[in-house]
Amino acid sequence: MDTYASVFSAIVDLLVLIVGVVLFFCYERRIKTHELATNYRDEMLPWYSQAVERMILMMHLIKSNNFNEREMTEHLAELSALVETGRFFFPNVNWNYREL
Repeated sequence: MDTYASVFSAIVDLLVLIVGVVLFFCYERRIKTHELATNYRDEMLPWYSQAVERMILMMHLIKSNNFNEREMTEHLAELSALVETGRFFFPNVNWNYREL
């Protein structure tokens, strides 16, 4: 009778251990996913702010006709660099799985 109780106890202990490990990894994975999303957003927001600021500045300069060609070229170069940086945040991805 003692052997059945000890075997049953060992099985219950093993099941509790397995459930605990699975729950820990699920929780840890959820935390890591949240951290990745937060890091992505924190890196993207400054780029977004700079790009929008540059576009609005150029729009106002063009409307006011109060700019010289050198100034506009500098702003265009900065905007072009921001667009290229944005390609890292939003790459062109082919989502058509039928062709893969």
